Amino acid sequence: MLDLEALSAASGLPVTVLEALERLGILIPESVSPTRLYSGEDATALRAGKLLLERGVPLDELMALATQMDEAMRPVAERTVEVFVRFVRDSVEFTAGSDQEASERLVEAYQTMMGAAGELVAGHFRRMLLQTARAALEKPSVP
Repeated sequence: MLDLEALSAASGLPVTVLEALERLGILIPESVSPTRLYSGEDATALRAGKLLLERGVPLDELMALATQMDEAMRPVAERTVEVFVRFVRDSVEFTAGSDQEASERLVEAYQTMMGAAGELVAGHFRRMLLQTARAALEKPSVP
């Protein structure tokens, strides 16, 4: 886990930029108590954003994409958790022999669900992105 200073070093972005991304809700810490902490995945995503900027994508366009993605994905995340609660948490809590067993099974189930849901969404987005790019490249150029 990385604090803001370490994330800045790992991503190559200044702390002030990271703080701005946090205020916009685009950079979300994994943990906030007692210190905001981030993952290596956050550093990877930030480096990807920096690369896009270095390759000529304007900052305002990149921020608009990030904001649009956040607005589109938040309801999906909420729905995913709602499904987990209805179909996994309630079942685990009902069938567990003790609170301790329920807690352990819930943590395991949550980690599994988060990984699977993340891969499902990311994989689908990559396929959509490639399909859209292919269609755009196949269109004749307009002089």
